[in-house]
Amino acid sequence: SSESSQTNAQLVALGKAYHSFHLTNKKGPASWDEAISSGDSAAISALRDQGCLVVWGIRFRDATVGASNFVLAYPPATLEKGGPVLLLDGSVLQAKPEPLKELLKSQAEIGVPE
Repeated sequence: SSESSQTNAQLVALGKAYHSFHLTNKKGPASWDEAISSGDSAAISALRDQGCLVVWGIRFRDATVGASNFVLAYPPATLEKGGPVLLLDGSVLQAKPEPLKELLKSQAEIGVPE
């Protein structure tokens, strides 16, 4: 649907802002405000307004499960219904609830989206 492709694009924008902020500050943004100031403010604000869950302030080197396995952000409904998930490497995948819960378990000691 166009709604899901819009959410995917917004998640990609958040990933780019996160990476941009990390490049300058050696860690990810600590808040929505820091993310918004580093990228597409409209897209990132829309995710904030949807209640998207994000791991704030992570250092990429701390993601010991690997950037392509580290869940950085997802909309709230994804955990129960499945849907888009932003990974630390900047990619967005469509995740089903159970595999998503497994990924979150494996990164629990590092950080999970809140």
